[in-house]
Amino acid sequence: MERIVKSMENKYLLLSLELVQEVFAEYDSPEEGKVVRQLVEEIRAKNIICRSWSLSWSMKMMRLLDMLYFRAFILRESMKVNC
Repeated sequence: MERIVKSMENKYLLLSLELVQEVFAEYDSPEEGKVVRQLVEEIRAKNIICRSWSLSWSMKMMRLLDMLYFRAFILRESMKVNC
């Protein structure tokens, strides 16, 4: 299987950080949102790409991302209804 790793476009970097912080803040607490945002910022700053991640770790990350995207969708939809 061939994997292609592409950098995220600059216009989405800040938006994705804000989304991650918002989702974790609502899920747990504002402090947790800040911690997760800082973690993402640190990972981005170090430009870490590990090609030998285990399948189980990759699957856990995929579940986390799925949860984030689903939660973001619910938040957006609830904002549309409440406006």
